[in-house]
Amino acid sequence: MEGVIDSLICKDFYSALRSLIKTLSELKVIDGAVFFDKNKNLEILAGFERIKGRSFEDVEGISKSSIEEAEEKKSDFFEDDILVKKGRDSALYYRISSLYVSPFYFNGSLAGILYLDRIDERRRFSQSERVLIRLIRDILEKHIQDLFFDELISKELDGWLGKSDFSMKIRREIKELSSISPILILGETGVGKNLLAELIHKGSGRKGNFVVVSLPSLPETLFEAELFGCKKGAYTGASERKGLVGEAENGTLFFDEISEIPYLLQSKLLRFIETGKYRRLGEERERISDCHIICATNRELWKEVDRGNFRKDLYFRISNRIITIPPLRERKEDIEEIARFYLAKNGIFFEDKALEILINYDYPGNVRELLKILNEVRQRKKKYIKGKDLKEIISNLKISNESDELAKKILNGELSWGEIKELFLKREISREVMRKIIKSLLEKTLKRSYKEVAVLLRTDYGRFMAFLHRHRIL
Repeated sequence: MEGVIDSLICKDFYSALRSLIKTLSELKVIDGAVFFDKNKNLEILAGFERIKGRSFEDVEGISKSSIEEAEEKKSDFFEDDILVKKGRDSALYYRISSLYVSPFYFNGSLAGILYLDRIDERRRFSQSERVLIRLIRDILEKHIQDLFFDELISKELDGWLGKSDFSMKIRREIKELSSISPILILGETGVGKNLLAELIHKGSGRKGNFVVVSLPSLPETLFEAELFGCKKGAYTGASERKGLVGEAENGTLFFDEISEIPYLLQSKLLRFIETGKYRRLGEERERISDCHIICATNRELWKEVDRGNFRKDLYFRISNRIITIPPLRERKEDIEEIARFYLAKNGIFFEDKALEILINYDYPGNVRELLKILNEVRQRKKKYIKGKDLKEIISNLKISNESDELAKKILNGELSWGEIKELFLKREISREVMRKIIKSLLEKTLKRSYKEVAVLLRTDYGRFMAFLHRHRIL
């Protein structure tokens, strides 16, 4: 973290800072200007005759107590009539009448402090001067954020964020992977399999499209028509369609959740992957495809082979190169960088405690869950996120995840209302989770009525409502 701040408060930043301070000085708005970095080393920007020293401890000609106050308050402020106030260290000696101090923070950590003042013969800062100073402060703050964002972009040219061993290794290998086909990507739901596949495609330099084949959502009866395309009139209502393979010509075809392909169709996919040859439904002529193949699954595919759910020859054909993406809980070094990347452009930063909570969370939903949390952080529209904010967000997310899962099981017939009640009475699920379950079920009914929910749960409406009221669920 310190290295990042050091790189931000660099030559480029000081160049912008000096230019803006020069404007204030030429307009006679200020007499003195100093910028302290996070280590309190200073850069004198105006008032060279009066201000002396190279560090906070030995500097003379400024109000050091005001700088300490700004750091403690973590906010900027103007102060007037300093000459009549007591205890203002060197401010009295150097006849400082008005001043402005502003700390700059980067992701909750101090990046530096800007100090501006004017001496006694000058009037106090006018309203228009205050507006101008704060405008310049905002420009500098945005400049720091832009430097941060640009540094992330330059570091992450391959687009895969993170400092874990895996992330650094995969960034080095993306160019090599772009020339290999097929590739099999393994990993839990939400780890970033789709993202990695797309980055491999981009690294290939191929001019064709990156086409996703979502196998769980592809109906078995339409598999060939959707994948290979079809001729007009091939079946009742069929229109001319080039298919997903045709759309991926000179590009990449990404089979998402390859384990979901029905067993009887696996031989057709195997032939296509082995030869590149295919026929559109209703056509006699054979076509040849030129596309890279990437497959992904969240299952242990070899176990699916052992169970007889997946063809062994297809498995060996698609596993020319296997990449296993570790879950986020095993590469916690990635969390901070991903979070900062997504929030930096919105000017949102974490205080240390919030960052600690974010890193220590377990992320059962992996990167996808992290992004849900970050999206909620954005919605709060706060500049600095505190520990209590993040605790509340994560707590709400846990409740939402648990209630959604239980509601899904109820709708699928895997859980009965009696079993849900028992879990609640044993305190294995909270009142808030129960509320969310009921709300979720309400949204599934036609008229949004509790009577319909009772029917859905196959329980008596009167007893159902009595239970909800008795346990303060409603």
